[in-house]
Amino acid sequence: MASKKPIKAVMRERYNVTSSGYDELYRNEQYEKYRLAMRLLEPRGKVLDDGCGTALLLEYLYTTGMLGGLLYYICLDLSPGMLRVARRRIASLNLGHLVECIEADAENIPLRSKSIDYTFSFTVVDLVEDKARALKEMDRVTKLYTIVTSLKKAHQFARKIPKYGLYAGETSKDYVFIRKSSQGLCRLIPHHGSRWSAYRALFTAPRQSPSLTSRYFLTALLTIS
Repeated sequence: MASKKPIKAVMRERYNVTSSGYDELYRNEQYEKYRLAMRLLEPRGKVLDDGCGTALLLEYLYTTGMLGGLLYYICLDLSPGMLRVARRRIASLNLGHLVECIEADAENIPLRSKSIDYTFSFTVVDLVEDKARALKEMDRVTKLYTIVTSLKKAHQFARKIPKYGLYAGETSKDYVFIRKSSQGLCRLIPHHGSRWSAYRALFTAPRQSPSLTSRYFLTALLTIS
C-alpha cells in the first residue's frame, strides 16, 4: 500500500500544475482582498509576501502606486512553478532591484526574527498543516503588523470566525485579520463602522525612505547562508 504524501508535497504539486493559469482564475478574487488590506495597512519598509504565488500582490502595489515606501520586498512561496511566474512578473515590472524570491514554506520561514516590518499572507493559513506554527512564524519574523486572510468556506461548519488575529473585515470569500506581532494572537473585535476607525488608528507608522540595495538586505535578513 502506497504511503500518503505529506501535505506540503501535495500543495507544491498542485500549485506547480495550476501556476500557468492561476492569474486568469484568481486575479479578481485576490485583488478584492488586496483592496481591503491596503485600506488597513499601507506596506512600508521591509515587506514579506508570505505565500506570494505569482506575485499578484506586487503587481497590485505597482499598478496602484504603493511601492514608494518600500525598502525591500520578499516573495516567499513553496511552489517553484508559482515562483517562476513571479520572477517573470518581477522582470516585466523592472523590480528586480527591490524584490527577492525565496522558495520556502510558511511553517519554516528562513528569515531572522523581527527582520520584516510588514507581512502579508493571503489565504495561506488554510493550506498549511500546522496553522499555529505558521502564525507563530509570521509573528517571529515580523516587527510591526501582519495581514492574514482565511477562506470563509474553510470555517463553514464551525459557524464562527477563526481567531487568526484582530478581525478587520471580510471580502466575498475571505475573512481579513490584523496581527500585532509583539502581542501574539489578538482578541476578536467586531467590525462596527466608526468603532473600527479607532482601531485603525493603532496601525499607522511613520513612512521610511527607500535606501541601499536588495542584496544587502537579503544578506541581513536570511538565517541561512
